[in-house]
Amino acid sequence: MSNITRNVVILVGLLIAFSVWGIFTFDNKSKTPTKSSETVDSVDSKLQPSTSPILVIGNPNAKATIIEYADYKCPECGKFFQSAGKQIRKDYVETGLVKIVFRPYPVYSEDGAKALAGSYCANNQGKFTEYHDELFEYMWSNHFQKGDYQKAIDPVLNDSVIGAILKNVGIDKATYDSCLANEDTRKAYDADIDLAAPDEIQGTPSFIIGGQKIVGPQPYTVFKTLLDIQLR
Repeated sequence: MSNITRNVVILVGLLIAFSVWGIFTFDNKSKTPTKSSETVDSVDSKLQPSTSPILVIGNPNAKATIIEYADYKCPECGKFFQSAGKQIRKDYVETGLVKIVFRPYPVYSEDGAKALAGSYCANNQGKFTEYHDELFEYMWSNHFQKGDYQKAIDPVLNDSVIGAILKNVGIDKATYDSCLANEDTRKAYDADIDLAAPDEIQGTPSFIIGGQKIVGPQPYTVFKTLLDIQLR
């Protein structure tokens, strides 16, 4: 796919995200998604809200933390997951040194936003990490790896696909569906999205490590440097 075509797909996705309202939406006056760039910026620690993370990958008591804002249907998020993300998991998360606090940032489409909200329902069944990984693997292996970025905005995460993903990771679908309709799920989802404004998040994927903001699927070495500083 040419850069021009890919940018058109992303622009259309953003327009769709702005038009989606209801339980799986956010206020676009305070949270305006944009295409990710690749930068590392400082974030004023005084702006960071004090809150207990809900969606955590790894040891909740790990010394260092990565805050990740992402969308399961974001191609650049998929790229991070397949590259630096897997290396970080192997070297830091699986060894108990680092935890990843995941926060939803819906950009591309309604089905993606619904899948993000479903993260809290997967977490209720103790399967958030598996759910998170399965969704990223599905989008990558079936679409983005082949260069089909149109699927970022097409409604591909339909009930049948989500049902298969839930079955693969051992999540009861009836309980999951009931959870999605629960007001507490919406509140948890909205609360995490609200944290994007003080964190000055404008695109996906975005990360915060020790007050430093990383935007885009940066190389593993960028994350390693900041994590090692935090661990010291």
